[in-house]
Amino acid sequence: MTTQGERDLIRKRLRDEGDKLIKTFESLSPAQRSMTLYSDGMTWTLQDLVAHLGSAERAFLYYGRDILGGGEGAPEGFDINAFNNGEVGSLRVRTYEQLLDDLRAVRQETIDMVGRIADEDFARTGRHPFFGQMAIEEMFKLIYRHNMMHLRDVRRAMGESRMSERKEAIRRHLEATRARLVDAVAGLSEAQWEHPVASSEGAWTVKQVVAHLASAEPGQTATGQRMLAGEARLPESFSLDFWNQRQVEKRKDRAPADLLSDLSQSRQRLTAWIDGLSEADLDKSGQHARGDFITVAQLCFRIGEHEAQHADEIRRALGK
Repeated sequence: MTTQGERDLIRKRLRDEGDKLIKTFESLSPAQRSMTLYSDGMTWTLQDLVAHLGSAERAFLYYGRDILGGGEGAPEGFDINAFNNGEVGSLRVRTYEQLLDDLRAVRQETIDMVGRIADEDFARTGRHPFFGQMAIEEMFKLIYRHNMMHLRDVRRAMGESRMSERKEAIRRHLEATRARLVDAVAGLSEAQWEHPVASSEGAWTVKQVVAHLASAEPGQTATGQRMLAGEARLPESFSLDFWNQRQVEKRKDRAPADLLSDLSQSRQRLTAWIDGLSEADLDKSGQHARGDFITVAQLCFRIGEHEAQHADEIRRALGK
């Protein structure tokens, strides 16, 4: 027999988990509400999930009352997937705010119902729409566990959304800074490619600065890969100035068009690498070639900042 303490605990869990759910749904922007959450079978958005949670709990109350009245609960052979999809489809005429109101109302009904059931009736058994035969006490517990399962999915989706937004910000930054570089070297004459540049990393010509950038991007991508592999520190013997000069020297015979092609190809590889990063990957850290410790996300932004800095140096040198 269920005690008053056990009954109170069930009501508390229903209230607490319901509050968490509602607060999460209230915090979603209109764009987030329309995000696809599930796509196996019928496609559900986050708004569809709100509809599902309300309708599923309403269905449970219906079958719960049937069990308390001596019935069997859900009919044998009940197709829960067809039921859920049918309910979600029919509820798409309701606004997001109406669906939230529905969810609040049905949760309060459930809490009130738990408070009214006689202690001995908690042991009554019937057929749950998904899990089959069980005591009605366990069915009530499944309501908040069901909420918890879907809330984890929502938070995971929001994490992926934030990750996508974060990577999109990196992509926009890289596109903008690359555009500055392309504009700085567009239409240069042979003499202009050999024009000296007051660079922060060496006494180079325009061509040598571009050669430096063509080598720096794959080098920094390799740094990011090293961070992901857990190699936090650079070798003690590493010299950034030596490495930069050596890479520029290796490319002394490449024509400007070839260097620009190298930049395009390295950017394609960098973009593909960024696309494959997870949120956790973006937060991993390690030592940058400059000596400081930064995250992978900061590294991606630094690649663009580095390119923009040299683009501005070229523009100043050429009087653009």
